Formats: sequence, C-alpha cells, structure tokens
Amino acid sequence: KEIKDYLKSEATLPLVYSYFGSWIEHFLFDEFQDTSKEQWEALFPLFEEALSKGGSLFVVGDIKQAIYRWRGGDWTLFEEIKNSFSCVDSVEEKVLRYNYRSCPDLVEFFNKFFSPLLDRDWLIKEFSQTVLGKNVLPSVREWFVSSITKGFYEHAQRSKKHISCGGEVKFYKISADSEDVYLLLQKHLIEKITALWEQVKSKKNTTQIGVLVRTNDQAKEVSSWLLERNLPVITENSLNLWTSSAVKGIVCFLKLLMDRDDEVSLYGFWMSGLMKEGPENEKKLLLSWLKKDANYRHWLENTFEYIEKIQSYVSYVSCYELVRLIMDIFNIEQRFNEDLEQDRVFLKEFLELTLLIESQRTIFLEDFIEKIEQEGLNIQIGLPEGINAIRVITIHKAKGLEFPYVFIPYTNWSVNTYPKPCVENQELIYLTEAADYLSEEVKYKRQRQIAEEAQELLNLFYVAATRAKKGLYCYLLETKKTNRSISVWIEELIKKSSLSDYVINLE
Repeated sequence: KEIKDYLKSEATLPLVYSYFGSWIEHFLFDEFQDTSKEQWEALFPLFEEALSKGGSLFVVGDIKQAIYRWRGGDWTLFEEIKNSFSCVDSVEEKVLRYNYRSCPDLVEFFNKFFSPLLDRDWLIKEFSQTVLGKNVLPSVREWFVSSITKGFYEHAQRSKKHISCGGEVKFYKISADSEDVYLLLQKHLIEKITALWEQVKSKKNTTQIGVLVRTNDQAKEVSSWLLERNLPVITENSLNLWTSSAVKGIVCFLKLLMDRDDEVSLYGFWMSGLMKEGPENEKKLLLSWLKKDANYRHWLENTFEYIEKIQSYVSYVSCYELVRLIMDIFNIEQRFNEDLEQDRVFLKEFLELTLLIESQRTIFLEDFIEKIEQEGLNIQIGLPEGINAIRVITIHKAKGLEFPYVFIPYTNWSVNTYPKPCVENQELIYLTEAADYLSEEVKYKRQRQIAEEAQELLNLFYVAATRAKKGLYCYLLETKKTNRSISVWIEELIKKSSLSDYVINLE
C-alpha cells in the first residue's frame, strides 16, 4: 500500500522512472491470478512506462488456481489488464495445451472430471443449487456460474508423456457418524500409504508421496498417524528450525548459563530431552515440577552439574565453540543414530546460522541469544537432499510442486456460513444467513462473499488433484454435517462426468 501511494505521488514519479523506467523494458509477472489490486496498482506505472517505449509485459497465470482470495488475490485482473494500457494496440493470448507433469491416464481423468463445469445449464439448475443453496440471489448465481465457466474454459490438455505410465485414480467414500468417519479414514490411509511406501522407499533423491491437506492442524494429525507406524514424514512445521527439540534445548541451556533462576528456560531444557537423566515425558515433568519432589531435585542437581562443566568457558570462547561444547557434553552427535536422528539437519543449519551471526561482528552471549531467536524464527529448512520421505503439506504450499503419488485425506471443506463482516454506510455490520431485513445490496454482498469462497474451494481441489503424476487417492468424507462440503460437490462432478467406476465405498 505504501509503495502504491508513493508511486501515485506526482512528485516521485519522475524519480521512479529515472531509477527503473529508463532501463527496465520487459516484465514477466508470474502467478497473476493471485495478485491483489494494490500490488497491481503499485507496479502499474512501471509497466505503463515500459510499454509506451515498445517494451513488453508477459503475464502468466491460471484462473483455476486462484487460491489466495483471503489475502486479496483477484483473478478478475485478467479481464482488466486487456484494456488497461492505452499505448497498446493488441494483446496476444496463449493457452498451454500440454500437461508436462501427469501421465496420460491422469490427464484424461482431469479432462473428463472437470468438463461438466463448462455446462451452464447444469451449473445453474443443479451444481450451483448444491453449492450455494436454492435461495441465493439470481445475480449471485449468475456471477458464480460465469466465474466457473471462465476459469475452466479450455481446461482440457494433452499429456506430453506419450507412453502410459499405469496411472491410477481412486476416490474412497466413507459415510458414517463423525467419529467413525475419521477412524475409518485413519485406518485406510495408513494401510494404503504403508503399502505404497514399501514399493517406493528404495528410490533416492526424490519425494514419492505427498499428502495434501488444508490446514496445519490436519497436517499434524496425519503426520502423527504415520509417525506411529514409524514412517518417515516431513511437514511444513517440521522444516522450521525451532521445531527441533535439540535446537530449543541448546538455546535454553545457553540462557541457563546466563541465569540459573530462569525457570522458563529450565523447563524448556528438560522438555528437550538433551539431558538423558531428565524426565521421560511432559506429564511426568509437570507433576514433579508442581510437587518439587525427589525427581525434580535430581534433575536440578544434574542440570547444575552440566552448567558447572561449561560455565568457565563462557567468557573466553566464541558462541559457536560454546554450542559445539554443549553438543559434546550431551553427546549429541553420537546420538544421531539413536533418539536425535531427526535433529541432524536442524543442528547443521543451527551451527551455520551461529557462524553467520558471529562473522558479522564480535558478539556477547546475551546478544547472540537475542539474535539467534530473531533470525531462527525465519529459518525454514529445505527438504534434505537424498531423503525419500512422505511429505505432508498444505495445498497452498504444494502449489507449483509435484509428486508421483498424491493423497487428499480430507474433503469435508465447506463454505464458512458464519456471519461475515461488511462495511456499509461507514458502519461495520455482520451479514447473517437469515438477513431478510437487510437491503438487496447488502444481501448481495454477503452471498457474493460465499460464492467467491465456494469458487476458491473448487480451485483448491483442482490444485491439489493436479499435483499428481502417477497416482491420485482422494477420500470423500460424508456425515450429517457435510451436506454442503466439497465432497458432495466432487460426487456431483463424478456422477455428471460418468466416472463412478473410480469410487470405492469403504465400510
């Protein structure tokens, strides 16, 4: 917003042109469907200047993959851009006809599955009724249908892989009470992934299986199921530096070197598991902590012994050497093949960050801890090379990625029908579903919000499904509470496109 306002100032435009407009003539704008109007307006003067001098603007995007509405993404900019520049005589449009990712069997399935979304009559009479309900305003229904048909216009592709790779698509339908649905999902998902893992685990330097979910909480749940079966799992959160118990334990111990009375750091150090003589789990720690019993006193005595071993080094060794010393005292490297195996890559990154911070200037322990906590929060560990692990990731993070085999365990996403906030006549009001007393304009705003969210949910499924190269396994979860969830929409599409053979009922 600040950049946009700055560029709009007449006094600053010549300065911007002198810096950028005079030497940048060609622009490529990727993922344009997720661009917000403010982002577009902030860069518009530079594009306009380049085009007026014979330069070019190359915009790349896919309306079907517009999944960032919640942060301002506006795919309708695709329509506006065509008439945005008075200095441009013509706009050239190209549609990608080939799919370079998925094998022919999957591409053929995608073409058939999404083809009903081009049938306006069906969308109006049936699909929009399922998605939006029967009492939606005609203008909102028309907007929804038009948006869907625009998004999936010319969606059909041909696979660039000329030889069939034995692709497989399965929809597993689970209809039961809420608790039973998730128990059945857990049981079948674990069995299916375990069997597939046995086939692909020998393949190196690549991730073969991707499990795509909507939320981080779902990622944690699925990861816990798989970890219980001793399957190797990497999630978005597991790739954050501060999710390593060993890293957190070292930082907590460094704090204890400065202040032995720091109870928060003491608790964190004991929880990390660095001290083998420490508590077995948090429940045991918490009970002993509250009672200050014999276990508590024993752990405290051991902790102070470790502090005494290293305290004398604090004043004359570097922070990097201090960290290495802590690792030696707790035999961390020797434990990589035991209980700390999963921390290896995190500690490597932690040591590199420590060296980087120290290389910038001479730093005291207190300053180092403050800096490491600030920098460490932003460190995301990339997928380690040479590891074939099961990747559990949100659909938003999976965008642009690909996996030979994709699992979508949850399809019980539904449109949020809770009261939505809206500014009307400079007042903040909440648009309820039973807002009969509201004006037609306000009703339209509420229903339009719901329609936009519904379109985004459909786009989310498109993005998730098309990450698959060889195998797609999707679970349709149905309970009494999922009558408006996307699993119902998927079934409508399967029925309309005559793909019922791909559905397997689980009991």
